[in-house]
Amino acid sequence: MKRLLLILILTLSFQSWTKSDEVNEISIEGLSVGDSALIFFTKEDIDKNTFDYYKIKTFVPVQMNNLDFFKTYDAVDFSYKKNDSAFIITGLNGILLISDPIECEKKLDQIVSEISLVFNDAIEIEKGQIIHDSDPSGKSKIIEKQWVFTNGDRILVQCYNFDVSFNSQNHLSVSLRTKEFHEFLRKIAYKDNA
Repeated sequence: MKRLLLILILTLSFQSWTKSDEVNEISIEGLSVGDSALIFFTKEDIDKNTFDYYKIKTFVPVQMNNLDFFKTYDAVDFSYKKNDSAFIITGLNGILLISDPIECEKKLDQIVSEISLVFNDAIEIEKGQIIHDSDPSGKSKIIEKQWVFTNGDRILVQCYNFDVSFNSQNHLSVSLRTKEFHEFLRKIAYKDNA
């Protein structure tokens, strides 16, 4: 299957989006949804960089920071299904550490204006703000723009603006998600008992 590379050039603008019909045809730092993470990382590296973000453990989140082959992002996060020995990527995020919410939203708008020209067949969801489910105070917000493919997979561009008391780092994320993984994040991951 052909792979289309999304190259985000930070110094000038996010210029090179290529037409695509499915989320697994898009890559972030060479990784794509549907790939085995073992193509890029050892099992030991995956285990060492696994985090415990979700209350419900259906998927396993992994965070890889500042690796040599990253050209665009500060980090790449991915998730795979628990007990999947092939480590098939179901969700993939390119992370840019932008602490200022105003600067983050400017960069989000810049990316969105370029992506909007590319995904003609995807349903575009208006930019909006939601409360981050993992912050019980409700003070941490996400500003996001989404595109939904016909199979339910998604691309999201998001600014995470965490409340200071939550002790997490503000950032911009470009996310590629399967429908199943997106529904897990929005409906199950942070619930006390699902």
